[in-house]
Amino acid sequence: ITRHIGEIGERGGVKPCPLVWRRIMIWKMALGLFCLMLLLLLIPVRYRFRLEMWKVSVEIKALFGIVRKRMVMPRPGNARAEKKREEKEEMSDHKTDTALPEEEKKKKEDPEKKKTKEKPSVFRQIQFAVNHGLAEEIIKAFFSLFKHSKPREWRIFGEFGMGDPMTTGVVQGTALAFLPEITEEVEWKYLEPAYKIKGEGRGRIIPVYAAFIILRLAVSKPVRQFWRYRQGGMKDE
Repeated sequence: ITRHIGEIGERGGVKPCPLVWRRIMIWKMALGLFCLMLLLLLIPVRYRFRLEMWKVSVEIKALFGIVRKRMVMPRPGNARAEKKREEKEEMSDHKTDTALPEEEKKKKEDPEKKKTKEKPSVFRQIQFAVNHGLAEEIIKAFFSLFKHSKPREWRIFGEFGMGDPMTTGVVQGTALAFLPEITEEVEWKYLEPAYKIKGEGRGRIIPVYAAFIILRLAVSKPVRQFWRYRQGGMKDE
C-alpha cells in the first residue's frame, strides 16, 4: 500500500511517491496554463482603420498595446509581385501539361482502383445546407460576430461633390438621413467634382467571445449533418 500511496515519514506524515507527485505537478501546470490562456483571451483586441480613396490602413493592438500590427492595402509594389506570381503559375501549368500524358499512362496500366464513396456536387451541397438549416446558422453566427466586432466610433470627413448640384444634393440628403452624426464633417461641393473623402473608425474584439461563437457553430447539429452528407454517409432527404 505504501508503494502506491506514499511512505510514512519519521513524524507520522505521508510522503507521496515520485510518480504521484509528478502527476499532481503536471495537472497543476496544465490548469495554470489553461487559466493563463483564458485570461489572455479575455483581453480585448483593439483595432483602428483609416479609409482614403483606393487605400485602406488598419492597425491592430493586442495585450494592451504590447503587440501591434499595421497593414496597408494595397501595398506598394503589389503589381510587380502579382506579375511574378502569374509568371510562376504559367510555368507550373506548362509543367503539369507535360506531365499529364505520363500520368494517364500509369492510370491505364493500373486498372484496379480503390472504390471510394462519391461526394455530392457543389450545387447539392449548397442545396443541403439551405434545406437543413446550415445556411441560417452561418448567417446567425456572422451577424453575431459583426454585432460584437463592429466599429464603436467612426466618422467620414473631407470633400465630396459630383459636379452636379442635384445629384450631390441627393447624396447629401441620403447621408444626412441615414448617417447624420458620421457625415456631419463632410464638406459638400455642388459646382465642381471632388472626391477627397476619408474615413476612420475604431473598435474592439474579445477573442474568447468570438471563439465561442465559432465553436458553437462548429458543433451545431446542421454542421455535423452537412459534414456527414459531404463525406457520403448521409442521404439528402
